[in-house]
Amino acid sequence: MEHFVLLLVLFAFLPIFSAQNASIIYDLIESTTTCAGCTALLLAPKGVAALGNDAFVSVITGVCVLSGGEDPDVCAGAVGLEGLILADHLRGMTIPSYTSTWFCTTIFGLCPLQAVRPYSVSFPTAKPAKTRPAPSGQSPIQIVHFSDIHVDFSYQVGANYNCTKNICCRPYTAADAPGKTQYPAGPNGNHECDTPKTLERSLYAAIGRVAPNASFALLTGDVVEGAVWLVNQAEVTSDLNDAYATMSSSSACQCSPPPGIMMLRQ
Repeated sequence: MEHFVLLLVLFAFLPIFSAQNASIIYDLIESTTTCAGCTALLLAPKGVAALGNDAFVSVITGVCVLSGGEDPDVCAGAVGLEGLILADHLRGMTIPSYTSTWFCTTIFGLCPLQAVRPYSVSFPTAKPAKTRPAPSGQSPIQIVHFSDIHVDFSYQVGANYNCTKNICCRPYTAADAPGKTQYPAGPNGNHECDTPKTLERSLYAAIGRVAPNASFALLTGDVVEGAVWLVNQAEVTSDLNDAYATMSSSSACQCSPPPGIMMLRQ
């Protein structure tokens, strides 16, 4: 009840002390330990979202920085790009509700998983009375399925793989640079980093060895590297074009990439 009263006061006076919202909301998050408390907590960010996208991004970026979970530049970039989605959801959210409970489950981990709501799908026609066809008796075909190549054009051999961000192997600081770190990245990648070009080319060579007679291949994403706080539309376009060109030029797997599907030429 104390949380709820405090949040009502916060919601009423948000325009007056908006500069302090980040610290207030962060303190509320830190002290909230129950599902009911989380539901009440959502009144605060919902109130900030009502002030507009700029206010929401500013405050939630501050909360992210105060949490220490990410570096300040990561907080600014990630919230700036993706925080608008949260703001839009919060503005249209009824609190409490099935949706707000799910929000507390997925964002804060403070509510249990909710039961799936039953939903009946209506079809215009009845299901046809067909059965599975008999086996053809022919030899099985080979199919290649790959995804999440996450090629990082900023990967540097020798750069720090033990950095403070979710994607390493980049010289974010002088101390991360090759020759300056005790954790140098190797030439073919590291599990703390995204994919260097050498590993990408190795993938297509491996496809050629493992499935030399493949009839076709499916790429189901994701191509762009995971430094979401830095990625923009121009980089996404460039990364996709380079990835498709690399696939097409690989003599090992002979990939030819129309949108969404990579067909192996026979």
